[in-house]
Amino acid sequence: MWRNILTGVAAVAICAGATAQQTHKVQSKEGVNVQYLGTYSFKDNAWSGSSRAGTRVLYNCTTPGNYYSNVGNGSATNADHLWIDEGKVADSNSAAIDQVNGFDFAYCSTDLDPSGNSSAIRIVFYDDYVPCTAPPAATCDYILTGLPLSSTGNTQCWGVGVDLEGGFECSTDLADMFDTTEAGVADRYFGWAFGANPGLTGMNNTGPILDLPCATPVVLNGCGSGNENFFYWEDPAAAWTGCYWFGGVPWASFSMKMVGGAMNSFAYGHANTTLGLSSTDFAAGTSVTFTVTGHGAGSALYLLAAPASGSTTLPAGELVISRTFYPGVPFAMNFATGSLAAGVPGAISIAYVQAAETTGPATPGALVAFSNGLYCLG
Repeated sequence: MWRNILTGVAAVAICAGATAQQTHKVQSKEGVNVQYLGTYSFKDNAWSGSSRAGTRVLYNCTTPGNYYSNVGNGSATNADHLWIDEGKVADSNSAAIDQVNGFDFAYCSTDLDPSGNSSAIRIVFYDDYVPCTAPPAATCDYILTGLPLSSTGNTQCWGVGVDLEGGFECSTDLADMFDTTEAGVADRYFGWAFGANPGLTGMNNTGPILDLPCATPVVLNGCGSGNENFFYWEDPAAAWTGCYWFGGVPWASFSMKMVGGAMNSFAYGHANTTLGLSSTDFAAGTSVTFTVTGHGAGSALYLLAAPASGSTTLPAGELVISRTFYPGVPFAMNFATGSLAAGVPGAISIAYVQAAETTGPATPGALVAFSNGLYCLG
């Protein structure tokens, strides 16, 4: 369990044969079950026992071992530490981007919490990261509040699911979508950070569960793809900042599963829109089903498509696609089901899609509401 205040290639070399570095402890969770809290939706600000919208696995490091770790060691009592792990999200399209619309994480704690809801956990994602170095600006930053710690001061462990659909996806910024590996070119890593009890000093006995490495990581389905045997500790007081491992065993990988929605269909443009629009996997020359939620009973629905994004503010909301529509739109949708199955022409490689609700006719004066946009890659 060696402390390595090193970065990059030097850290790899030390991890291969370090024998005299400062130690950092791990905590045993053997015999302690991980209790699943359910799935939290940022859009609904509510918990449920159901699964999230996203099911396509982007990264999966969820093979729990018998240990967890934390920053509490008698000296690190200040607040807002971040522990930063790494991995890779495989390419799924020529643009080398994807969108995270949900994630799972797991943690243990001995911090006393009689109320069962006094904790918060901060999870941060960095889509272009050099492993075991100070992270760049966050791509996405989430804080979940009202989480439990330990009701007795003994070790208790918890699992959490998070649903980001509805405007909280990572990322909804078209100019900065989540970068994948761009295999053979940049070979990018992503980073993700675990922060226990943000803003609270002396509450440092909470930390992520350590997962077992996979003998053969699955390229597309995860299993710790790209995870290295070290992590970076960012201490606001700088006393403990640096690159660490646990001496080789246990493996320095923290529990995280990241999922995405439909292949090549990325949500954006939620700020001034009220309907939800999603699709099945998008590809040129295939049939794709688009689905709208949140519309009124009996309303008319239409699907619009354009070759570029845009921003036009109207009384009914914001048109987030270009006003230069593809020929043949709008397409009438089934208002009872809120859906439309449409064939994508083989010549279409990019489409920006949005749904509109009207009082009947497909005219500007009849507009009631818009959905978010979808950036679709053929």
